[in-house]
Amino acid sequence: MSGSSRNSVHWQATAALALATALASLGSSSMNIALPRLASDFHAGLPELQWAVLAYLLPGTALILIIGRLGDSFGTRRVLLLGLWLYVLGAVASALAPGLGWLLAARAVQGSGAAAMLALSLALAADSSSGGSGGRSMGLLASSSALGTALGPALGGLLLDGPGWRAVFALLALLALGTALLSLRALAPDPQLDRPALRAADLPPALLLSAGLTALMLALSFSRGSLSPAVGALLLAALVCAGLFYLLQRGSLRPLLAPELLQAGGMRSSLWQSLLVSAVLMASLVVGPFYLSEGLGLSSAISGLLLAAGPLVVMLSGPLAGAMTERFGPRCTAALGLAGLALAALLFALLPLALGLGGWLLPLTVLTFSYALFQTGNNTAVMAKAGTQLRAAAAAMLNLSRNLGLAAGTAVFTLLYSLASETAAGDAAAASSHGLHMVFAPAALLLLLALGGGLGQRPCRRAARPEADALLA
Repeated sequence: MSGSSRNSVHWQATAALALATALASLGSSSMNIALPRLASDFHAGLPELQWAVLAYLLPGTALILIIGRLGDSFGTRRVLLLGLWLYVLGAVASALAPGLGWLLAARAVQGSGAAAMLALSLALAADSSSGGSGGRSMGLLASSSALGTALGPALGGLLLDGPGWRAVFALLALLALGTALLSLRALAPDPQLDRPALRAADLPPALLLSAGLTALMLALSFSRGSLSPAVGALLLAALVCAGLFYLLQRGSLRPLLAPELLQAGGMRSSLWQSLLVSAVLMASLVVGPFYLSEGLGLSSAISGLLLAAGPLVVMLSGPLAGAMTERFGPRCTAALGLAGLALAALLFALLPLALGLGGWLLPLTVLTFSYALFQTGNNTAVMAKAGTQLRAAAAAMLNLSRNLGLAAGTAVFTLLYSLASETAAGDAAAASSHGLHMVFAPAALLLLLALGGGLGQRPCRRAARPEADALLA
C-alpha cells in the first residue's frame, strides 16, 4: 500500500473513532433538553424522568471495567463495533418507545453501547498512533467529546421544535449506523495476539463491581444533600459489594483492576487527578445555570448558549493540546493543564459579582482550555504506560475515574452551593455569588494539592523526541 493510501486509511480510522466519541457524548447531552416534552407526552414528573438520563449514564460506569476486559480478551475493534450496534439498537428502540418503561430500557442499551464506544475508541486511538501522532489523536478525541456535548442541546432543541423528541433518537441511530459502517471499513482487524481468555471466574467480581458502582451512582444521584434511609441503604450496599469484590480479587491470579497497570509509575496519581478534574469541571456545569440565572439575571436561552461556550473551547483547544503534548511531553502538558485549572478555580472563587458576565466567562475559558490540556496529556501518558494487551483496560480505568468524578462533582458541589447560598446574607444575586465562591475555593485547594503531588513525582520537561516523555516510568 502506498504512503498516501495508508494516510487515507489512517485518517478514516481516526474519523471513525472521533465520531464514536462524539456520539457517546451527544447521546447524553441531547437528552436533557427533551425532558419537559417527555413529561408532557408520558405524563410523568421529574423524579421519574431523571431516569431517562441515569439509564444512559449508569451502564457507562457500572460496565466500564468489564468492557475493558472484553476488549482485551476478544479484540478492541470487535467490541467497539458491538458497542456501535448496541447504540443503534438502543436509539431505534428509544425513538419507537410507546411508554416511559420502554424508553428507560432502550436508553440502558444505548448507554451500554456508548460505554464501549468511549473506552475502546481511546484504546484504538492509542494502538493506531505512530510517528509521534499520539498527542494529536488524544487531542482530537477530546475535541470530539466536547463537540458532542456542545451540539446536544442545540441539535435537540431544533428537532424538538420541529418533528419532536423521537427525531432526536432517529438522528442518533442514523449517525451511529454511518459510524459503524465507516468503522467496519477503516479500522484495521484486531492483531493476532496471545490474548488473556475471559474466564467464568471473572463473572462474580464483575457483577459485584457493577452492582457496587450502580449503588454508589444512585446514592450520589438521590442524595441531594441529605442522608435518607434509601441513600444510606445504597451506600451500605456499595460498601458491601466493594468489600466482597476486594476479597475475591485479593486471591485472584488475574484481577479486573489489573495490578500491573496500577503499579506503573504515576498511574494511580493520573487516575485520581482525572477523577478530581472531572469533578471540578462538573461544578461549572451544575452550578453555572444557577449563577447565570440567579446571580446575573440571564434568561434560560442566553444561559444555555453561555454554557455551551465551555465545550466549544475544549473542542477548539484539542488540536493545540495535542501539538503541545507531542512537543513538550504528556506529563508536562497535563501539569500545565492542572495548574490552569487551579488558576481558573481561584478566579471563580475570588472575582466579584460586580464584574458581571466577564467574571464568569474569563474563568470558564481558562478552566475549559486547561481541561483540554490536562485530558490530552493525561490520557496520552496513561495509554503509553499500558502495554498493547492492556490498553482497553487502561482506557476503561480512565473512563471509570472520569465518570466517578462527574457523579461526585454533581453531588458534592451541588450540596456546597445550596448550603452556601441558603445561609448567605443579601439578595438572591449576592447569595448566588457567595455560593459560587464557596464551591470553587475548596476546588482550587484540592487542585493545588494535586498539582504539587504530581509535579513531585513527574517532573515537567520538554520531550527529547515525540512521546518519549510518556514512555518514561
